[in-house]
Amino acid sequence: VFRWGGAEVTILTCGTKESVQLYAGNIQQAIAELTTTYQQQPILITVSIGVAQQTTSEAGSELLRRADQALYQAKSEGRNQIRVANQT
Repeated sequence: VFRWGGAEVTILTCGTKESVQLYAGNIQQAIAELTTTYQQQPILITVSIGVAQQTTSEAGSELLRRADQALYQAKSEGRNQIRVANQT
């Protein structure tokens, strides 16, 4: 787990695309269940997630680029979503 850019965090993990999507969904749900307030008003916290699975011949930089594209797709489609990158 490491910080990637401003408010972005990258998690590298092993598993099938399906298991990683499930893991991302669990993260999304856990964040949604967090409760906090500001000036006595509740604040809802959401997360947009981009998922990419590395191919055998793919460089790490390409993997991160595709995951970042999936993240921005989730953001542009309304946020608080999980999007999976297309395979190269």
